[in-house]
Amino acid sequence: MSVARTPDGGFKVRWRTSDGVHRSRKFEKGEKKYAEEFHDEVRRAKRLGHLQRLEAELEGVRARWVPSTSNGGSRMAPTSRRRRKSSTAGSRIP
Repeated sequence: MSVARTPDGGFKVRWRTSDGVHRSRKFEKGEKKYAEEFHDEVRRAKRLGHLQRLEAELEGVRARWVPSTSNGGSRMAPTSRRRRKSSTAGSRIP
């Protein structure tokens, strides 16, 4: 587990789940305190065996706050997708 600075000045907390899957959560610039608190919470949950419950709570938050990617895996607006698709249509290398 670690707290690391990201290139944009934010912070990223990384940890490994009980089944070995790597996870991370990003915090914005100026939120180092929150990143460290979250790191401590993950470490405590892992030590007490509650990491699966914490992961389930995070999954619930992700489901509510992460924009839907049901439009083909893209978060772009429909107009932006059309423009990008038309501008790159002939530029693909075989």
